[in-house]
Amino acid sequence: MEKSGSTVYALDIYPGGLSDGTLAFSLDQHRLGGSGMHAFATPLYDREAGGPRLELTNFSLLDMSGGVSRTMTKEELFTAIWDRLIEQIERR
Repeated sequence: MEKSGSTVYALDIYPGGLSDGTLAFSLDQHRLGGSGMHAFATPLYDREAGGPRLELTNFSLLDMSGGVSRTMTKEELFTAIWDRLIEQIERR
């Protein structure tokens, strides 16, 4: 996302990372002095939850507290990324 010709938020999502099927996230790499924060989302089947989920290994993508990984649905991940994007943009 750009404002007045300057990148204010950048999120790259690409395949690869820890294993097959993993998505890798790179945050703010396009800004001068970007932070290079990363996260990985790996698909898994959660028997307790009764369906597919993603294990998110987070290195500040969502600013999660209470650990560096957790599981969530793809919808929960999208919503969390969207909310974080809005939060970051409103700060600038």
